[in-house]
Amino acid sequence: MATVLVPGATGTLGRAMVHALLAAGHTARALSRHAQVELPAGAELTVGDLAQGVGLEEALTGVDAIIHCATEPEHAQMVDVEGTLRLLQAARARAPYLIYPSIVGIDRCAYPYYRAKLAAEQLIEQGPLPWTILRTTQFHTYIAWLLGSFDAGASAEIVIPDGMRFQSVAVHEVAMRLVSLVGRGPVGREADMGGPEVLTFDAMAATYLRIRGRSATIRSANLTGALYDVFRSGLNLTPDHAQGVMTWNAWLQRRSLTTP
Repeated sequence: MATVLVPGATGTLGRAMVHALLAAGHTARALSRHAQVELPAGAELTVGDLAQGVGLEEALTGVDAIIHCATEPEHAQMVDVEGTLRLLQAARARAPYLIYPSIVGIDRCAYPYYRAKLAAEQLIEQGPLPWTILRTTQFHTYIAWLLGSFDAGASAEIVIPDGMRFQSVAVHEVAMRLVSLVGRGPVGREADMGGPEVLTFDAMAATYLRIRGRSATIRSANLTGALYDVFRSGLNLTPDHAQGVMTWNAWLQRRSLTTP
């Protein structure tokens, strides 16, 4: 069993990561900027700031592996790129095994956040630590957030970008895949991981509204946006690696039972 540091442990993937590590019998050490955070029983908390390079020496003491979940789209240069560089520099002497979750298609588009994720990958590939990079498709949670950003709540009509497709995957399944990589050791670029099905955004929106008991009309429009263009291009899909099990419909059904 390994002691695994999780930068970004309070984010969407990071929280699932801590639970998955504990379930597998590993020691999960959560790196957070805050001294008071809610963690599952058995998890360790270490206070530090990846972007500022604070507390990393202490966080890395006795660590066998790192699953680097820290990311911040609005400050990607500072957190994803410069933060990754600081982590590599701080860990150089101990040389723990570094596992980095990334995103399918980031090497084929110019979207700024994805370019930052690619830059972080390149730092890891050229850095001093043994490494594995796993690229995955978008999470179900992200699709729900994206749909919520277009949904005014009581609107009779919801306007969404046309032509987008997703192969979304459950966060907990990605976390379990990442845990499995701890015992395997470094392999470089791991095969991509995608959700079980490719769906249009229109179809996902219809399922989202049905399960929420909404009768709003969905209207697709040619809304502009660099990220929308990525999701229209199909670069975010990996149909040959549909390894996720939980479908969008099943995830929404489960979410509806647990959300007040």
